[in-house]
Amino acid sequence: MFHSMQKVPFERPVYFTRQGSLVERVSSFDEAAYYLLHRWLNPSGAAHEAARRKYREVMAKTCGEGAAREAFVLAVAEAGMTIVER
Repeated sequence: MFHSMQKVPFERPVYFTRQGSLVERVSSFDEAAYYLLHRWLNPSGAAHEAARRKYREVMAKTCGEGAAREAFVLAVAEAGMTIVER
């Protein structure tokens, strides 16, 4: 589980469609971690697990937020969601 109370913004937000034409915007490390844990439609797959691992690494300060953002983007794609703006 992630326990980040700080808001760590991404350099650029990630926009994607989750269901139908609804566009989701994730603009920070904390939002992405919450999304991975609580809003993911099918929490499985290698990219999803890799993204969760990257977020643990960010919390441990062994990985930068940029790498975690990229892992989130890959997990979004793996889940069949469409990236609107990267």
